[in-house]
Amino acid sequence: MFSKPRSPINDKYWLITWIYSRIKERIPQVIAIGLIIIVVTTSLITDSDLKTFPFVSDVWGNMSEWAMVMVTCYTLYYLVETLKSQLEVQRLQAKITLIENEKYRRDSMPRFTVKIESLSHKYEDDQCLCEMLINYTLEDCHIQYVSIVLTSSNSNLTDNSPKQFYKHHIHVNSIFHHQYLITCPKDVYLSNGVQIAIDIYFIDPVNNRYSQKTLVLIKEQVETEIQTEREPTLIGS
Repeated sequence: MFSKPRSPINDKYWLITWIYSRIKERIPQVIAIGLIIIVVTTSLITDSDLKTFPFVSDVWGNMSEWAMVMVTCYTLYYLVETLKSQLEVQRLQAKITLIENEKYRRDSMPRFTVKIESLSHKYEDDQCLCEMLINYTLEDCHIQYVSIVLTSSNSNLTDNSPKQFYKHHIHVNSIFHHQYLITCPKDVYLSNGVQIAIDIYFIDPVNNRYSQKTLVLIKEQVETEIQTEREPTLIGS
């Protein structure tokens, strides 16, 4: 693939960035060169004692003053370098803290196991009626909210449970029992089977929001298939 040509504006900022990166690496040399340029330029364009040699102390100053200037310049340089190193340390500490927080979040992340406790079906004319009891078990960490949503692309679902979401402190190993009535055409049940997607939304103790998806396939004379995500997906915090 061809790279996109840079615009004149981008070229200008690239040049400024490049010049700045080169200058900041040689601050003492830049200061020294700047002083020399100032002295040489001033001595050439003015008619004063600046051109007198040996140098006049009343104009040029004495050794202690020049030493103080040099010490001040180098002190300023090393103060800037110290500040830069402190900022870098703070940046690394913030990065380490972020990594540790993420490690803790993953290690203590809540998870649900989904198990079909019972399943029965019967035929009425050209329809198949299934009754299914699903247990949702919370593992690893307590949560403060959970909502369970079932959808199906080829059947109608009715949740006969008293409520579909819970909004209080939920402890580890808590089990939610949901009973569903599934209605679908008989030929669909015998051929492709009933396809169900279970989405569980929950919030952990520090307000991280997760979703966990489980796919269920129910089919005549075939063992029911359940596929659950290896770990929940973080959807917000």
